[in-house]
Order: sequence, then structure tokens, then C-alpha cells
Amino acid sequence: MKRSLLIFCAGLSLMLSASASALITVGSLDTPREARDVDVVGDRAYVAAFDAGLRIIDVSNPAAPVELGALAGLGAASAVEVVGNRAYVVDYPFGLRIVDVSNPALPVELSAFGTPGDANGVKVVGDVAYVADGRAGLRIIDTSNPAGPVELGAVRLAGDAYANDLSVVGNLAYVAASDAGLRIVDVSNPAAPVEIGAFETRGRAYDVDVVDDLAYVVGFTHGADDSLNHLSIIDVSDPSAPVELGALQKLGFAAGVRVVGNLAYVADGPSGMVVIDVSNPAAPVEMNAIDTPGHAEDLEVVGHFAYVADGRYGFLGYARVGLRIIDISHPTFPMEIAAIDTPGYSQVIQVVNNLAYVVVLDDYPPSDAWLRVIDVSNPAAPVELGGVDVPGCAGVVKIVGDLAYVLGTYECTPDSAGWLRIVDISDPAAPVERGAVEMAGAPTDIAVSGDLAYVVGLYDFPPSAGRLSIVDVSDPALPVAIGAIETPGYAARVELVGGLAYVDTWDPSSGGGSLRIIDLSDPSAPVEVSALDTELLATEVVGDRVYVRHDHELQIFDVSNPAAPVELGAFEVPGVVQDFAVVGDLAYLIGADQVGRIYDSLHIVDVSDAAFPVELGAIDVPGLGAAGEIKVVGDLAYVLPRRGYAAAGSLRIIDVSNPSAPLEANALAWPEYTYYAEVVGSLVYVAGFHDNPSLAGGWLRIIDLGPEYTQKINVDVDIKPGSDRNAIPLADRSAIPVAMLGSESFDVTEVDPMTLRFGPAGAPLAHLRGPHFADVNGDGVTDLLAHFRVGETGIAPGDREACLAGATIDGQKFEGCDNIRTVP
Repeated sequence: MKRSLLIFCAGLSLMLSASASALITVGSLDTPREARDVDVVGDRAYVAAFDAGLRIIDVSNPAAPVELGALAGLGAASAVEVVGNRAYVVDYPFGLRIVDVSNPALPVELSAFGTPGDANGVKVVGDVAYVADGRAGLRIIDTSNPAGPVELGAVRLAGDAYANDLSVVGNLAYVAASDAGLRIVDVSNPAAPVEIGAFETRGRAYDVDVVDDLAYVVGFTHGADDSLNHLSIIDVSDPSAPVELGALQKLGFAAGVRVVGNLAYVADGPSGMVVIDVSNPAAPVEMNAIDTPGHAEDLEVVGHFAYVADGRYGFLGYARVGLRIIDISHPTFPMEIAAIDTPGYSQVIQVVNNLAYVVVLDDYPPSDAWLRVIDVSNPAAPVELGGVDVPGCAGVVKIVGDLAYVLGTYECTPDSAGWLRIVDISDPAAPVERGAVEMAGAPTDIAVSGDLAYVVGLYDFPPSAGRLSIVDVSDPALPVAIGAIETPGYAARVELVGGLAYVDTWDPSSGGGSLRIIDLSDPSAPVEVSALDTELLATEVVGDRVYVRHDHELQIFDVSNPAAPVELGAFEVPGVVQDFAVVGDLAYLIGADQVGRIYDSLHIVDVSDAAFPVELGAIDVPGLGAAGEIKVVGDLAYVLPRRGYAAAGSLRIIDVSNPSAPLEANALAWPEYTYYAEVVGSLVYVAGFHDNPSLAGGWLRIIDLGPEYTQKINVDVDIKPGSDRNAIPLADRSAIPVAMLGSESFDVTEVDPMTLRFGPAGAPLAHLRGPHFADVNGDGVTDLLAHFRVGETGIAPGDREACLAGATIDGQKFEGCDNIRTVP
């Protein structure tokens, strides 16, 4: 036997890495108001939560953070620093409050000290607190008697510069002074601090961190000129004459910065946290970013975690605000590793065997198109190998073996006549068109099986009718249409299962869709055997079931008798089902309200009993409904931009390894028009074009999700081929045969035999000469047969399954399992 494997809420959310590069939210804790600042000492996070005061949170168990205590009545808590058993809380604009936190369950205010300006930030060294006090400059306060703090000295900054925040190193205070940039104050005599140096940054300065002789200053300026939103790296080895070494411009609302090693972590307002490589101070480079639900105000870095105070900006509200804890063990993933421009507007991409096939339009509105072939075997340096011109407007490509089937129209209008062109790609450097056939209308999708291509599309305009056309492609040079059948509305998608075509149609006049089930036994005379009202486009066929997207429901039909489909059950989500995917016994649904998107969510539903589908887990993800496609690969769900709709593209990555508790692992965004994305292993290929009219053409971006995101694809494994019992004699020292079954989608000859491992202990091959290839199950497809010694497999009494794992020559991991029965 063989078997295959795959609001408005303020709060604290923690991100941890279950694998080396994954950013995964593992816990959350509501706070009454937005977080403005955070300090972390040991297993406790101290959050300045504006008018909700000081919140003390136990983060020793990231999956279950617990609020230990809180102290309200502190005015507007905007910054906090903890030293020993005292928390120093800035109450904007009043001044400084000192709180005893020795008992975190019952924090007690010891004193309140008013300052003459707007208290914004605080740093504490020993018993001395340094307060950035707006126009009142820098205030230095003796807190040795916490019940009665005393001001030691103060200095107004030159020009009444406005002090936002500060860093204190040795006898110097470095003040981020808004429009006045960086100011440096000598505090060796606290009673008489003196400003000794200044550097005017390109925008307002909001925060500063000093490491060795370098000051890292971040800031932003309201307005259209984003070049003023910056990280500046300033040499302060001579504090009287600071010099800028380098800067990174065009950040978001950069409000907080911490530097560890060669990386600067920036709280970048609505963009979340940005990671910047500062190993070369003259040329800082943005390496990565992770969005946060709110407005990242400030942050703290401790060990492998960045703690981000996530608030809101102005009068804008955000769905989730509070404290975000992000694992920075591997801070550079995900990252864009390469991009290559295309001469026109990149529309569609398919990646096969390290080659990316991109359909490119020449202009907008387009008059010509190309199929471009790009070598991505080295993702960091993609190279265009060749291309072939096709007339008019191309929109779909399907790769089968050495042939590319390209669909398009002669004019880029919905009423234009269309075509199917067959391109020989056996030499990627010189693709050649072999043949073409005209279609009656504008084609929208294609499926290829054997010597036949099945093309669907518009037949009339306005699209009151569609068509499924069957084309004989046995001779690619002379494709011939041999049969057709009309559909109501227009035919948008086609899927082949057995001898049936399942065609999605849409009727604009009625605003409804339907699924047409068509018998293909006679290709010259296809016959519709039944139809289902779907209301919305999107169906998926799995075995004898059809899953249908129907407004706010996922409906499940039994099509074992295609002439008489029977509804088995349905599952309802809030809002509208935007898209779904079915893998095994699980359905993954995007639910969103199409207007306000207040129900943006991913739902994981157990459909093993179709009559009673059961939700296992769900996750609210703000903005999820703006995307249109979901793909599930291994333990990750990728929510991709709706094709052609996203002027600013995004990719959301959800960890679904535990279906009852899905977790958002990461998010990527790019500021240009996105048309299509494809996921292959740990790489995401995104096709789109420049949104800026001054930048002609399109692009292909390659994004590396990190080594641990390389997904295992599922393969069919047959232990002891020919035996249904699969008995494993544990005392036997001989080798047992294990077959990996090939298929149209998986070529076993591409397997690297040295990576094969079998059983819990990962037994290597028993024979050094390696596996051999044969058609084990008689289906006409080559299979791989290998042998492994029982004693090396780690199979124990009572085990009921064993798995074979490995990788292909190009590094794609795979795994497959089969049932076993152990015997003495």
C-alpha cells in the first residue's frame, strides 16, 4: 500500500523562530492602549502604554506572556527605562515619574518630578536621570533619593532646539534634536552641562544610538520628500566636529534605532522594523524588513530578540497595537537577492528546472509581446538566455516538457480574436515558435494532456458566451482544432481530471458563475454532462470531490457520478471567500469583506468528513483580503497578490504546521505594480512592472525566504512493492526494498541518491552502487528502487509508518511515507 504526505486590539505579540529563519508569532497579550516605548530586563518587558500607564509583562514563556502588574495614573507614559528595582517613566509633557517595581504585581509610584518643557525621552546612568525635555533642552536629575529627586543642572540647546530623545555614553550626552539634528553635550559636570558639538541631519532627528565612536541617528520629516526620512551614521570621535560618514535615505517614519554588531534595527513607523547592514558606515544597505500591525515607535534589542513598541500615529487607529517581539537570530531573511529588468510589462511567470518563463508586453496599451527565458540557477545573478516574439497581447504560458504553450490575442482588447502558439524551448537560448492556431475568441486558460490541448476563453463580446476548444498538438508545427463546446458567460479556467474537463465560467450580465462538467471521451464532440451554480469563479477538483467558492461559503460536491453532482456539505466564513486551496483533508480559505475588509482571515478546515467540515484554526491578518491567491507548500501558506490588481505588491507567509494554531511567519512588500508570483522551494519569483511612468518596462524579482523555508515536496512511496502487508521483520539483518514512484510532476532520475534516508534514524543506502530505475507499478513512468538495512532504520516495535526523504540534484527536498507493520 502506498500513501502520500502536506480589530481593534492593543496587545503584546511575540515572534519566535521555530526554524532558523522563520519569524513566527507565538503569543499575544492585549494592552489597553498603544505601546510608546519598551525596556526589557531579564524575563520582564516594561511597556510605556500612554494613558494606560506602565505595564509589566512576564515574557519567560513566549507562547503565553502574562501581565504581572500595571500602574495607571502616570499621565501619558511615553518612555521608560528600568534600572534595578526602579522604572523611570516619562510622562509627556509633565516630566519624570519614578516607580518601584520590586513587586511587579504591585508597582508603586515613589515620586513625580515636573520639568519645564515637553518630557520625551530618558536615560539613566547610576543614580542620575537625563531627560530630553523638548525646548527646555537637557535636564539632569539626581535620583539617589527616589522619593525626592533633585535637578542637578540643565542646558537649553542652541537655537532652542527641540530635544526628542538621547543616548548617554561616558561624559557625553547625544541628543536627537528634531530640526536641529544631533547635538552633543558635555555632562562631566552635571551642574553645568555644556553643548560642545552639533551636526545638522538631512531631516528631523528623533532618536540616536551611539556605539564606539559612531552615532546612528534616525528621523523623518512630514511631507512628500522621503529623502529626508533617514538613518545617518556620524563619526563622533571628535565630538566638537562630528562628520557624517554615510546615510540611508527614503525610509518611512524612522523613529527609533538600536545597533548591534554590524546591524542597525530601525523602528520605521507604518513600515514596521527595518534591518540595515552598517558594516560599511559609508554605504549602509537595507537588508530586510518586517511589518508590524501598528506604527513602530521605538524598540529595544536584547539577545536574539527585538522588542518593538507598536503604537498608532496621529488620529489613525490600527487593528493591533502593543508590543511585538521579533526573533532576529537570522535577520537577513527573507531578502530580495536579485532583480532583472524586462523590456516591457512582465505579466505571467512559470518556473521549471531553474528556468523562469516570463510573458512580457511591450508597452501599455501593448501591441506586441515576448516570451522571455531567464536562467535562475544562480538566484543572485539571473541571466536572460533568450526570447521569442509573439504578436499582439500574450497573457498565459504553460510549460510541458520542451514546449511552451502561449495564449494571447492579436489586439489587446476583449473582443479581439485569439491564438495558441507552441514554442520549442529545448534550447533556452534560442526558443523557436513551431506552430500556431487561431482561436474563435480571446483565450484565458489552457490545460495539456498527451497530444491534446484544452483551451477556454471568450467567444463573444460582451462576453455572453464562452468556449472550450480542443486542439490536437501531436504535431507542434501543425496544431489543429478538432472539437469545441460553447459555455454560458465566458470560460475562465479549465482543469482536467480523468476524462472530464471542469470549466469555470462567469456571466457578467447576471453577475454569477457556474462550473460546467464536460465529457471528453470523444474529443471531436465534447458533451456537457452537468453544471453547478458557483456564483464566484474558483473551483478545485480533488478525487471524486469538487470544492466550490460560493459567496461566503466553501461548498463540497460529490462528482463520482459526474452527471448528477450531489452537495455533501458547506463551510461558511465571515465576509466572502476570496480564494482557497485544498491539500489532503484540509482546506485553506481566505475570508474577507470586499468593501471594508474587516473580516480579513485565513481559515483551516478539516474536510475529511465532507458532510460536516470543521474549522481547526484561524488567524486574523489585517490586509489579507487585499490579496487574491493562496498557495500551500509544505507547512507554509503563501497569500499572493491578486493578479494585476496590486499597485503595491505584498506576500504574506503563514505557518500552518499546526492547523489549530496558524501563525503569521512573515510578510514582504514591494512598492510597484505586481502581476504574478510563483513559489519554488525557498524562493519566491515575482513578476510585475514599474508603477513610475518615468521607468519603462517590467521586472522579475527573486526573494530568498531562507534555508529553512526550503519545503519538502510530497512524493509517493511504496515500501516492499507488491506487498500490501509491508511487514518489517525487526530481527532481520537483510535489506528491504523501498520504491519512490515517479509521476508527470516528479522525475525520479533527478534524485541525488546520496541524500536518500529511510526510517526514523535516517538509514543510508544499503548498497554503494546506489538505487536502480524501473517501472515498479506498471504505469509507464520510471520509478526509483532502493534498499535499506532494517537495523539502521530506527524502526521500533509498534511503528505504523516509515518515511523516505532526500533531495533532488538541484536541492529540492522531498519526503514520502507508507504504512508498515512490524513483526519480531
